[in-house]
Amino acid sequence: PDDPDTADRMLTRLADLLRLVREPPPGDEHTLAEELTVVDRYLEIMRLRFGDRLTTSVDAALELRDVRVPW
Repeated sequence: PDDPDTADRMLTRLADLLRLVREPPPGDEHTLAEELTVVDRYLEIMRLRFGDRLTTSVDAALELRDVRVPW
């Protein structure tokens, strides 16, 4: 990005994402809510990078957020 503030936000979000995936929860699974947090961090970086050229949506039922999924 050409804007220093956007570049700073992108680097901060990238650091957040790397922390999340570097220190996974114990075991081979975590909740869908935790998985969606990782996905959200990644999508936030991509939205900063691509701006209006990228639109995303995540449609996950609230009652499934506690379901265990593979890490």
